[in-house]
Order: sequence, then C-alpha cells, then structure tokens
Amino acid sequence: MNDNYKDNRYKETKEYAQELFTKGVCMGEVMKKTRLTEDEIAHMREKLDKEE
Repeated sequence: MNDNYKDNRYKETKEYAQELFTKGVCMGEVMKKTRLTEDEIAHMREKLDKEE
C-alpha cells in the first residue's frame, strides 16, 4: 500500500480523533477531519474525560 492510502485511512479512525482531542481540537474540527458522527465523537469524548 502506498503512504497516501495509509494516511487517508488513519484519518478516518477513532485513534486519530482521540489524538486531535488530546491536542485540544474542538468537536466540529474533529468531525471535519474524520468521518465520525457527532454521536460517536461525543461518546468517545465522554470516555476520554472519565479516564482523566
């Protein structure tokens, strides 16, 4: 696989969204950069907040 394909697939993952959240990126920007829905992001954000 080429590197561009891997990079594009990574940007669609929850791991990438978590990385963005740890950098302080807002939910709207995370939605633009990933293909996650608002509900998926909100659920993930709740889990991350509980871990802290």
